[in-house]
Amino acid sequence: MSTFDFGATRPKNIDQNVQGSAGGAKIRSNMDSLLGAELVEISLTGPIDEIAADIVCDGFFKATRRKQASVMFFIHSTGGSVAAGKRILDAMRVYRKVVHGGVHTHVAVQAMSMAAVLFLYGDYRTMCKTATLMLHQVSIRDTVTCSRTATDSASSSAYHTKLNSELFEIVASRCLLTMEDLRRQAFAQDWYVCAEDAVKSKMVECVLDCSPYTTIQLSCKLDIHE
Repeated sequence: MSTFDFGATRPKNIDQNVQGSAGGAKIRSNMDSLLGAELVEISLTGPIDEIAADIVCDGFFKATRRKQASVMFFIHSTGGSVAAGKRILDAMRVYRKVVHGGVHTHVAVQAMSMAAVLFLYGDYRTMCKTATLMLHQVSIRDTVTCSRTATDSASSSAYHTKLNSELFEIVASRCLLTMEDLRRQAFAQDWYVCAEDAVKSKMVECVLDCSPYTTIQLSCKLDIHE
């Protein structure tokens, strides 16, 4: 068991402001300015696309190479590409495996679709009291994008089922909900989760009573059992 401290004030200087693709994603990463710091901030704001994944993954890879013990990942997104989101999940997974570090995810306003899965993959999760999560099943368009081998409707349907199960298993592993609960709630429609309901289902460890635009100051301890 390892214990990680998520303390410190959110850095005020953001070195990079990178404009994303057509969706207008803006991803801010101050990895270079935090060289040697214990807590690293990575922020994702806007649609999840390949440009967003490039920048966020680069942040996690730098944290991995530098053996930095804690990452704070701010998410404000309506979702986007599942393929791009899975790249970010892989980068988070590699960071954990190599560094044995903790990822603190935070939502100030909204994390929807693939963004909600990224949020729930965090080891310690917080959200503002007015923030919202939204989960639903993967779209057929994303199924085709993720699976280049899905050349017919049968194989595409099978991959669609597999992809849904893979992502919802991540969600189920991070809260009190079962796979059956998730299928009932999120497969037929968009399922919106407010902060209060997120606490009840253990999707979040803490709800912050603050404005989404307030500088976040946290001092939390996280136990990770390998």
